[in-house]
Amino acid sequence: MKPAKILIVEDKSVIAESLAAVLQKAGYTISGKAVSGEEALALAEKEIPDIVLMDIHLSGQLDGIQTVERLNRTIGVPVIYLTDFHDVETINRAKHTHPAAYLLKPYQEKDLLIAIEIAFFNASTGKEPESVNEKTSETFFPFNDRVFIKEKEVLHRVNIADILWIEAGGAYCKIKTVDKDHILAISLRVFNEKFHHPMLLRVHRSFIVNIDKVVTIRGNMLFVEDAEQMEIPISEAYREEVDKRLRRI
Repeated sequence: MKPAKILIVEDKSVIAESLAAVLQKAGYTISGKAVSGEEALALAEKEIPDIVLMDIHLSGQLDGIQTVERLNRTIGVPVIYLTDFHDVETINRAKHTHPAAYLLKPYQEKDLLIAIEIAFFNASTGKEPESVNEKTSETFFPFNDRVFIKEKEVLHRVNIADILWIEAGGAYCKIKTVDKDHILAISLRVFNEKFHHPMLLRVHRSFIVNIDKVVTIRGNMLFVEDAEQMEIPISEAYREEVDKRLRRI
């Protein structure tokens, strides 16, 4: 499981370093620090961040708003403006780039971290999370190639490519990955309804598997790429779809 990556775009090194320290303390990874719009675009293309913190006044030819306009045409990553500009003209320009948030300097750490969490939520399905596990403080926010799982006060990314299978447990479901298990306070049915991905296939009322991890099919059993060669049953209700998706020769 990899922490969410954040790109910092700020031309004042002291502020950039302070932001990096706050984010790393909260459990996030800094994917890069840019002082200009041009540098930000290059860094974002090289290693796509999960979110961007963007100042408006930058070194170089592009200001922060122009940079976000270009980011929106390429990677479409959520952006939080963090600036000392609060004039009507700047705000009107900024709002047309559909930012996740607009924070004024000097920022409060708590406000920044809340804005980041909301930004991830706004970038997901746009719906309220189905439920929260009060015991583990976990929430899940789905994206096309990943899900974000909230553990304590930090959202961690789980790549779909790392998921082996998802198992039902009543009102809960367990996501089994290559290196860790995650318990979500939503049912497997709700997970399946809320999040569709071509690599995740429902094969049983109690199981969803990552079809890229299936190594063997024997009768009505799937064997998933795992240290224990996990056996997962195929029920008749899902057999036709399994046969269609897992092509045979």
